[in-house]
Amino acid sequence: MQHVKKDDALMYELAISIATCSLASAGAASEEAVAGRFPAAAKLFNAAAGAQTCLHEDLLPQWITLGSETEVSQLPSEVAGPVAEAFRGLYLAHAQQMAVATALTKGASPANYSLLAKLCRGLKEEMQGFVEAMRSHAAAQYSKMNPSLTVFITFQMGIYESMMHYFWARLMWSKDKYGLAIAILHKAAAWAETRKYASAAVGIPDPADRSSPVKAVEKDILDYRGHLRSLLDEWEKDNRTVYFDSVPNSVKEEDLVTKGVVIKKPEAFVLESPEPVQLGPKARAEMRAPPPQVLPRFNSGSGLPPGFITPAPVALPPEDDLPPPVYAPQQLQRTDSDLAREMQAKFDMHGQ
Repeated sequence: MQHVKKDDALMYELAISIATCSLASAGAASEEAVAGRFPAAAKLFNAAAGAQTCLHEDLLPQWITLGSETEVSQLPSEVAGPVAEAFRGLYLAHAQQMAVATALTKGASPANYSLLAKLCRGLKEEMQGFVEAMRSHAAAQYSKMNPSLTVFITFQMGIYESMMHYFWARLMWSKDKYGLAIAILHKAAAWAETRKYASAAVGIPDPADRSSPVKAVEKDILDYRGHLRSLLDEWEKDNRTVYFDSVPNSVKEEDLVTKGVVIKKPEAFVLESPEPVQLGPKARAEMRAPPPQVLPRFNSGSGLPPGFITPAPVALPPEDDLPPPVYAPQQLQRTDSDLAREMQAKFDMHGQ
């Protein structure tokens, strides 16, 4: 059985506790999001990201400085540094999702089309960073995770890529760039379609698959696809009959969203300084005699050599605290005369 140092055991328990707090916050955030309370969900996702930041930047480096011999591959996913860094970005992406959802519930307008498109681009970049970090720096832990997580992340990246093009197309249409808007909207529709095969570059995993983790949003995806087709038909009709703007066969990179925006930051996770607790029995006070004293000067007639160390006087306890004297019977001292008389007495007894 491998010996585990006490420091490793304590740091492991602390790291697991912080990771559990992060997962609990993320779970509570998901429940708030399902209930439509998006600001509360965003705050909880930020708290989850903050706990992961504490793990990656503070606690785990301290663990290493203690001289731990534990290998990263031996640690569970919850307390591995690269995993903590990756999940920090994932939770921030989920927090930003709540901001997009809040904006959509209030109604999108040309005033916020640009911001929504950049937020969606930032979401995809954070999720893509999560996947790349896990594959590059935590491949062992990533291979042990539920495959449904990969499907779910891939689905979200595809949907937000589609939504990014959708909002950007609406922005171009509001700026009277009708042909460009139609071309970008075609890209949005392509990203919302089911991928023909798993490694396809464009599209999303099939939400109609019964075993898919995104089966619950199948109806929402169908509604979104229907909205894209309806809007695309409307724009193409208006362009054919009114605007007559040429539609490019491909869209240049400079005509798309070039950089995403991430507005959410992790909430600081602070470990309170605990009061030290004694784990063992209390130490008993030891009675010690005061240190010896060195006499500074001596009289020539004292008979003591110079530098002689005299023990300090020990004060006796009060008389009431003195223990009773030990009983010891006195023994008589017999003289030669006593012995002679005893012998004479014995002889007299034998002679009678």
